[in-house]
Amino acid sequence: MTKNKDKMLGGKESSWKPLMHIYKTVRIPWFLLIMVVILSFGSQWVSVKLVEYSSKIDTGTMTAGSFLVGYVAFSVISILVEYGYDLANILGNAQMARNVRRRLWGKMLRLPLSFYEKEEPQRLVSRVTKDSTFAYGAVTSVIQIISVIYGLVIAMRPVVKIFGAKSWIVAVIIPVLFICSFIVGKIQYRIDRMINKVYSKMTNFYSERLPNITYIKTNNMEKSEYEKGLKVSNEKYKADIVYKILFALQMPIQSLANYIGLVFVLIAASAMVRSETITAVQMKEVMQYFNIVMADATLLLGVWMNIKATHGGCEKIAEINGLKAEDVSGTSEVSGQQDIVFDHVSYGYTEDKLVLKDASFTIPKGKVTAIVGENGSGKSTITRLLERFDAPASGEIRIGESRLDELDCAKWRDKLGYVFQGDQMIEGTVRENLVYGLTKDYSEDELVKAAEDAGAYDFIMEKEEKFETPLHVFDSEFSGGQLQRLAIARVFMKDPEYLIMDEATSGIDLMKEAQIVACMKEKMKGRTVVLISHNMNLIQDMDHIVVIKDGQVEAEGSPKEVAKRSDTFKALVGVGDAETASE
Repeated sequence: MTKNKDKMLGGKESSWKPLMHIYKTVRIPWFLLIMVVILSFGSQWVSVKLVEYSSKIDTGTMTAGSFLVGYVAFSVISILVEYGYDLANILGNAQMARNVRRRLWGKMLRLPLSFYEKEEPQRLVSRVTKDSTFAYGAVTSVIQIISVIYGLVIAMRPVVKIFGAKSWIVAVIIPVLFICSFIVGKIQYRIDRMINKVYSKMTNFYSERLPNITYIKTNNMEKSEYEKGLKVSNEKYKADIVYKILFALQMPIQSLANYIGLVFVLIAASAMVRSETITAVQMKEVMQYFNIVMADATLLLGVWMNIKATHGGCEKIAEINGLKAEDVSGTSEVSGQQDIVFDHVSYGYTEDKLVLKDASFTIPKGKVTAIVGENGSGKSTITRLLERFDAPASGEIRIGESRLDELDCAKWRDKLGYVFQGDQMIEGTVRENLVYGLTKDYSEDELVKAAEDAGAYDFIMEKEEKFETPLHVFDSEFSGGQLQRLAIARVFMKDPEYLIMDEATSGIDLMKEAQIVACMKEKMKGRTVVLISHNMNLIQDMDHIVVIKDGQVEAEGSPKEVAKRSDTFKALVGVGDAETASE
């Protein structure tokens, strides 16, 4: 095997514990699984019953009368049992996959944002859609062990009657298959882990590139992206080849075990026929019972293969299922607007690199506070902490007299409005997006007023379906600036007590920005607002300013006070403008 193949198959096997946790937390379709067990028992019983009939047909020793009726009856029962078995399995697999997806989607919605900063979200698509289909295999396989053992017992009983002490010749093949099963199971684990990993990578690549096709074309990157696409496709191709090679090894291993057992049985049975210990009819029966034993023993091999396939195929979703959900605990509530106090707060996305360093400042209630600083200084981190997307590494954030981490997170976020830079729309209509997350009733007049205040009403009315115009994430009828105005209209609809605006007017043309800013100033009156913007004309009109430099608070106060004490503020607004602000 090549080094590349070794690399794809390499890596230590994960623990069984995360996989078992899936079955503890996901609803299992027990009724269908019980039906599978019952029908598999029935299948084993009918198969043994048919041996007597089929062997007599093969040797021409069948009798008249009830023989034909019995043969037809058992054949029909066999067909019905097999159909019921397959149907129960199909339905059970579908229900189990659905239940795993439900669990996984619920968990992914509740994971902290830090998880998605470490993972590539597009790679998780195939985890939800494809990997979830593996979970059923291990459950049904474990339960089927019971019916397989039952089948082996009832198939060996007539063999013992015919062969007597020599029955070990048939039974000896079972441990051989167990050994083969262990080997093939190890291979199966690596196959499914490898395929899922490569499939996830390919899904991530195409789901990331296709929505950005305009960006690719405007930068003349078609050839480069084509080459990258070929590389990803080739990785999937190589993985498929390794999969086929390893999968093909399973059949020779099984066939080898079958041939070894068949040779032993044929030699022994032929010798007993020649010595007249058994008849030719009994020899035919023994061979058919042997086929049943081999089928059951092979099924045991398949059981272990399915379990290892589930182990490898569910490795990533088992890991996600075991992750700790976002901490939204808290029972306290805040009545009305309160001062927001950062008290010696430090935070870093990694332990050795702090973004905020012992930062202390106040966001006064009922006023507009601008957070200013150079890129990377920690401004957006402050808004993340306020939303409780992250928790401080040290220090505390207080809302009035209450600690932020002690508040009921859902009720706190209901009080917040948040507009940030970038795409904030979901698949749906304009109306559905404007009222997304709204917990109160609204009137049509309120909807129109919010759209007008955000400068969005005119372009909405230009569309044939008005507020019912569909919004498509990857193929929107609206420009980036128009989408940004829809996001602002949505926060106007929410009418929150606390408002966070992180580059909220970014991407909006200057004439519309002036109109929206004027409206925002009116809307901001009496609210506790946190504003991040590079529009210095807007910032200089704010009530309160906090200047952040290298994660620390350089100055805070009114624009005049900050202009006197902060070199960073002077540099951002220009020395002349800063001196004017301080007069």
